[in-house]
Amino acid sequence: MGTALMALAYLTIAATVLRKTSVEALVVWTFIGGHFLLALAAAITLREASLSLAIAAQLLSLAWVIQRFELPGLGWLLKVTVAVVIARLTLNPWLPAYPSDVHWSLWTYGGATVFAAAAAQVLKSYPTLRVWLGGASLHLMVLTLWSELRYQLYDGFVFSRQFVFSEAVVAMLMVASLGLVYR
Repeated sequence: MGTALMALAYLTIAATVLRKTSVEALVVWTFIGGHFLLALAAAITLREASLSLAIAAQLLSLAWVIQRFELPGLGWLLKVTVAVVIARLTLNPWLPAYPSDVHWSLWTYGGATVFAAAAAQVLKSYPTLRVWLGGASLHLMVLTLWSELRYQLYDGFVFSRQFVFSEAVVAMLMVASLGLVYR
């Protein structure tokens, strides 16, 4: 609750200062700080897998800040966030086990995919950043399909140690499509 209140304070200060003065670095960083605090509050409140989704939500938030304040120089922060989301969701099998009673894989992987695609749409006027986000969206879509396949095959246990032939065929097709994305 404290984190959420702090986030709302940051966003209120940023909106107030923005109405009174021109765009300054303080306003931009206050908006970014407020958005990150909201993501932190969401991650604290929700279950383990929500941290990835909260970080992915920052893609859309940063894209809005870049578009609204015309700051393509903040692209480095967006790229770092993209890298963190992709690394976290790609390396998820080596993280602690998640519960199988909740369909976390769909909303975590799928939600991250939606946030990356939405951020790419927001940044239509910045082609370099849009390419980064487009590649991230495709990577995350492949991970979403993979996790959903495993969720359905193994009754909610995405990180099962089983690996059947039909899954191997589909996984190879997905890895090949991911190779095309990076090509």
